[in-house]
Amino acid sequence: MANLKLIYHIETIHKVAVPAAHSVFNVFDDIGLLLGLSRLNGEDNRTYKRRLHDVMVRRAGSTYLGLIYGITRELGLSLYTGMTISVLRDGNNLPLATSPCVEVAGRYINLYEDYANRIIELQIERSETSNSYTLQEAVDAINDSSFYTATIGQSASSHTRAMCLLETLSVLRTTYRPLAPTDNINLPHTNIVPGSVAFIGETSAYQNPVDNRDDLAVVGDYYIDLQNGHIISYAIPGETPIIRYQYLLDPIPLLASPIIIQSIHTDSFRSKMFEQNADDFGTLFDGDPTPFGADVINELLSVYPEYWGE
Repeated sequence: MANLKLIYHIETIHKVAVPAAHSVFNVFDDIGLLLGLSRLNGEDNRTYKRRLHDVMVRRAGSTYLGLIYGITRELGLSLYTGMTISVLRDGNNLPLATSPCVEVAGRYINLYEDYANRIIELQIERSETSNSYTLQEAVDAINDSSFYTATIGQSASSHTRAMCLLETLSVLRTTYRPLAPTDNINLPHTNIVPGSVAFIGETSAYQNPVDNRDDLAVVGDYYIDLQNGHIISYAIPGETPIIRYQYLLDPIPLLASPIIIQSIHTDSFRSKMFEQNADDFGTLFDGDPTPFGADVINELLSVYPEYWGE
């Protein structure tokens, strides 16, 4: 029997099948169910694992950072270093500013000349209506300062909005730390903020601060090298006292997120969203959501119902 040679002419294609990525349910999805973090469509195991780990590192919640962390992670985005600010120093490696500090709050980047007395050298507005709308413009403005210099982060774009920078304060508060029973102590931090040091408990060895270690003369005299976090006392304390202090990050990495949870038109956004509490140094921090803040959070959850942490 002779083979038939058939020729087909296809003039119209009525349906086209497009391959779609599909992940096989595995142990990572089991963990995701426990953590309340679903795999994104087409997400591979390596990327999903990174987001699952981030759940425990950056906890989601109703606070300002909690919302930033949660929304950024849920959308499969990442935090990155938007810019780095460094403190200018003299020939002895001492800061040119009396008490340096960088604060990102609301629409502003505040560069302090004397943070202990709340004296701002330069305030940079970073909203749409200012000249510091992008990261590059903000960096250029900071580099006009007499006490600071700035560079854009390696993974950041110079055209990124400066409002993507997370609110932060470069002066951090430590926990209470017991001091060893010795007259020569190295603190775990450097760049101690002037005026922030306090001793609690048996403080007979730390009564009178002196300006130079050679001035130690009687029991109660002590010298503290704020720059290097070094304490020398005339006498060894009889009991273990506790020290409390603030220290400055330098250089100062400013994290950024593609998610902006701020109002660029009002300075009272945080007080509207969250109850404002004060720490031992009088610095305000976000507490529980206000009724307005709860409405905003519930609206977000109604659009994308997820577990946002405690």
